[in-house]
Amino acid sequence: MRAARLTPRKRSETSPNPRGPAEPRRSFPALFPAPVMAFVLAAFALFAGAGAFAQSPTQDPAKEALPAKVAIYTATGGTTVALPLMGALKKGWPGTEVELIEWKNLDDLKGLALSGKGDFWLGHLESLALAAGRGAPAVLVSVTAWKKFYFVSGKLEFEPGSAPVRPKDLEALSAYLKKKKLTLATAPQNSPAQGIVDKLGALGGPSFELEGLPPQQVLLELATGRRPCALLPEPMATVALSKNPDLGILANLEEEYAKMTKGLPRLPQAGVAVNAAFAAKHPGLVRELATLMRESAEEMKNMSPAEIVSLLPPSVAENLGRENLENSLKRDPIMAVSAADAFGEIEAFLCVATPELCRDGKLDKALDGFVHGAR
Repeated sequence: MRAARLTPRKRSETSPNPRGPAEPRRSFPALFPAPVMAFVLAAFALFAGAGAFAQSPTQDPAKEALPAKVAIYTATGGTTVALPLMGALKKGWPGTEVELIEWKNLDDLKGLALSGKGDFWLGHLESLALAAGRGAPAVLVSVTAWKKFYFVSGKLEFEPGSAPVRPKDLEALSAYLKKKKLTLATAPQNSPAQGIVDKLGALGGPSFELEGLPPQQVLLELATGRRPCALLPEPMATVALSKNPDLGILANLEEEYAKMTKGLPRLPQAGVAVNAAFAAKHPGLVRELATLMRESAEEMKNMSPAEIVSLLPPSVAENLGRENLENSLKRDPIMAVSAADAFGEIEAFLCVATPELCRDGKLDKALDGFVHGAR
């Protein structure tokens, strides 16, 4: 395997943003705050060469001319969504200089994809799908975030004068919030959990009125007791638990959703996408990356949490705390599933999280080629 050289870089706050001014950088990430993250998608019809890596199965990446540098836009503080990629880089992919650049927020991520800036993007599926629907040259390679959202709650006073207790289940929490006319906070703003929670209620499960807030605000309100509960992605949920010992995990959103749909207790929420132009020039490198990410995710099942966390950029542990990251891995599985293998789950998720991308339960024709190798 060729050696790779990493060059981490943060984008300048004054750098141009195709979507307009960015939100101020926060100490907790926009993608599952890491979440993360993450995650896609592409329009082969608009870029004739985009399907090249799906059509050249025998091409040897070692025989391809290496690019001078590979630019990867990644999520600030991304954890499990980024770990398969970090594992591939550790193995020496792609054999040339790699520049890791943090995108600032979800609008920034969509703007980067729309402008075709960068070779790879790691992020939320729904954000990249929205960009792809508008012509972004993004092709989903692998889904790496599958089980992220947890309901956390403190002890609540269900009856006046009664001793506060933690809700026994989501139905009890839903009833409490409705009685008190309170919203359930979630983060980040425009969270993909919104559509899933709405669908959960429509299917007969517990229903909630979600309020999307900045991650820092939710964490502060939970830590001080100003807000009794929230729906948070990992590792943000673990960070919240570390700040307030009265908080506990009540339920996992993906598991609750699976109870109603009879599906798997997972949802494809984020992953790694490649620029269609890069894919056309280096199809072997793209296939090699997908393989190495899958192998790395499997190998991490036999690694200790400390060993896994050491693969992340040092800034992630500095931001979120090494102990928090290690504890978060107990609830946040590391997986890398090819976009082609996960197509049905991707379509079902996007049609709930971003219904504007679908028609009659199927992805809009504008996204026909957005999943590598699918259909």
